[in-house]
Amino acid sequence: MPDSPARSNREAPGRAAQPYLDWALATGFRYLREGQWIPLLIEFDAKEAVRTSRNERLNALGAFVERTWLSNDPERELNDKFIVPELFGKPEGLLSRQQKFNFCVALIRRDVDVVRSLTARPGWQRTIVRLDIGPPVDLGVKPAPAQASPKPAPAVSQPSTPPQARHRTSLLARAGALLQRVMGWMGSPFRAARRKEPEEPAMPGTAGPTSTSSAPPSAPVSSSPPNKPTPPDSGTPPVPPPTASPGGPLAGGSSQDISRVVIAVIDEGLAFANSRFVTAGAPRVEYLWQQNVLGTAVPSASQPIGTAPGYELDKNAIQNALAATKDRDAGEDWLYQTFGGLNFAADCYKPLARRKSHGTHVLDLAAGDMPGSQYPIIAVDMPEAAVGDPAASTLSVQAAWGLIYVLDRAARLLKGNETLPVVANLSYGPTEGPHDGTGILEAFMDQISQLANSPGSRTPLEIVLAAGNSRQARMHAALNLHPAQPKHLQWRLQPGSLSPSVMEIWLPPQVGDHVTVTLTPPFAPAALPPISVSLNHLTDEFPQGGNDRLYWAQYVPATAPRTDSILLVIARTAPDPDGLPGDAVAPSGVWDVTLTSQAAVQGVNAWIKRADTLPGRRAKGRQSYLDDPKYSRFHRDGRPRDFDPHPAGSYVRRVQTLSGIATGALTRIIGGYRQSDFYPALYSSHGTRLLGKVPVGPDWLTCSDESEALTGVHGAGTRSGSVVAMNGTSAAAPQAARWIATEWLASGARPTLPNDRTYPPLLPNRPIPVAEQPFAFGGGFARFEPRWPPRRDF
Repeated sequence: MPDSPARSNREAPGRAAQPYLDWALATGFRYLREGQWIPLLIEFDAKEAVRTSRNERLNALGAFVERTWLSNDPERELNDKFIVPELFGKPEGLLSRQQKFNFCVALIRRDVDVVRSLTARPGWQRTIVRLDIGPPVDLGVKPAPAQASPKPAPAVSQPSTPPQARHRTSLLARAGALLQRVMGWMGSPFRAARRKEPEEPAMPGTAGPTSTSSAPPSAPVSSSPPNKPTPPDSGTPPVPPPTASPGGPLAGGSSQDISRVVIAVIDEGLAFANSRFVTAGAPRVEYLWQQNVLGTAVPSASQPIGTAPGYELDKNAIQNALAATKDRDAGEDWLYQTFGGLNFAADCYKPLARRKSHGTHVLDLAAGDMPGSQYPIIAVDMPEAAVGDPAASTLSVQAAWGLIYVLDRAARLLKGNETLPVVANLSYGPTEGPHDGTGILEAFMDQISQLANSPGSRTPLEIVLAAGNSRQARMHAALNLHPAQPKHLQWRLQPGSLSPSVMEIWLPPQVGDHVTVTLTPPFAPAALPPISVSLNHLTDEFPQGGNDRLYWAQYVPATAPRTDSILLVIARTAPDPDGLPGDAVAPSGVWDVTLTSQAAVQGVNAWIKRADTLPGRRAKGRQSYLDDPKYSRFHRDGRPRDFDPHPAGSYVRRVQTLSGIATGALTRIIGGYRQSDFYPALYSSHGTRLLGKVPVGPDWLTCSDESEALTGVHGAGTRSGSVVAMNGTSAAAPQAARWIATEWLASGARPTLPNDRTYPPLLPNRPIPVAEQPFAFGGGFARFEPRWPPRRDF
């Protein structure tokens, strides 16, 4: 069949894949939070960027940053429309030496006319391959006056920083006497070392390390790889393991003289002053990028990061914060209010004001109560808008930006000819994306991992990701299409949702010419007509007043080797009490998504984007889901069904529910299991990802629940000495990151996750279908070694 004109246009360099930006433009940015700049994670054409550069010696990233591919406008005019952060514009170390690195974070002015003008330029269409958007941000925040202590340290002059200003390399050294007074007041001797570590030497003029933490002691960590636990004896023979081995990034390496391993956490709500992250009075957090600015000013003890939201606290600034808090005889509430992370005057969710926060719990499981001389911490506190409101934007930009920051700051920690490994944990599980390793953040992480682990790199990197918690969420559909046989997906929108509902449909390669997708509202009233998109009709919508859209569809042609996709977006189903965003309110109920094809198509997948309200937030989004009457939710005895029956019978599937960023080749994917019966947690996502053409699931399972009744695992609460239990694969991933870091330091070589595929016998009433066992168990179980007292004896 000859290619249609649209097909030939799709394969030539052309319009970037930017469906979420198009939706934001169609709605006048109504569904995005406040902020003057919209951050973009961009994949660009390296050859095109270099071709248009004024300097032939620039690498691909340098040529992109130059922006001659976009316009010959004066730099001042471009800086008011489209700018590149200094972490990419003036990179140190890794990125500065790479010739073909073709990802970048950029900021575009939040103005419909500006965005439409820039994206319509020929240079944009030739150079930008695809992009993703993050929550809006503000730049150029001035530090607040110092109010830290009755005896404040000398103030450091910090004028306001325009977007193009250089980043200050470090804070001025503070007075030595102030440091001497604080050393030891919040420290806790390390009690969970793999082997007994010597106490850190006392600072001159101090009395040496003291233990003032009320945290319980931690359980010892074994120096040998974890063994598979012995499950209850059921008499059921184990299933033979598959013969293929997925390989992967942790294939082991030659032994090196490694004396330190950086543990990096990119999360939200990081209580950096918690005693679990302070050793002998000295903070272990070497660098903290607080992306989440609460209010309009940042503390004077911090320093702004060039062309980026928020501010940075380095180890000196955190040390001074601890000293000022002790001088004032204040608590951690005052510390966070004064030195960043907590502002009760701001109208938003404040994780550090609560007894538990996701980031603090994750950071403790990954790095809590370890010797700072061996396990320094680099942390990125992501903005609430990227985490708490996932339907209007994504966390891809902040995550990619944070990873570059981590590697940049790790390079600053290098001493002499030291090799300093970095283990980075990201415990978030978005559900959208192609789920085949080609998503934009997945491609970015694979490329940055490849560069960091290339010969000559002194900061080798391992990225650890949560598998996701959506196995039972009914947010994934798998189906095949046949000619003249329409396939209907029943998409249920719940009433009272204040966030838009989003579905992505991903097609196999080279079949988009045949497929049409139609979206029909409930009851199909004449006032709400259906809309359809195809390769020959890329966009359709039903507007409702001004810049608002009630429902909207876009067909997204993709350049090879990626596949075509369709984005469906429906407005909220209830008016927001705050009056935002806009006036469009869509009907709740079952929306019909009809797929028709002129030819047989195998392997169509649909994923619904996460939009539920996270714990502690103002009730906003209510998660939409697929409502197929043939979907089997329960067994006959009323117990929830853990896995899909075989044959499934329904297009709604539990398999292939791995996080949308957890199918790349060079990241480590961690699922969760229950300690009581050694069974995958009910929520833990599983499914296939292709590594070396071998289908594999999660790389490893670590404990995320003690039992069905005692959910979660213990970790640090927000305040020092507090303990909370949190579950999910978010709690599983940091335990694997901790194991990788400790093994890397102990052996001096990149560790290999244990890959024991001898599955334990299963209780007769809790079977796992044979076909799904490799994808449910991954590489086997990690031994559970709690760092806090468990809630029961096993």
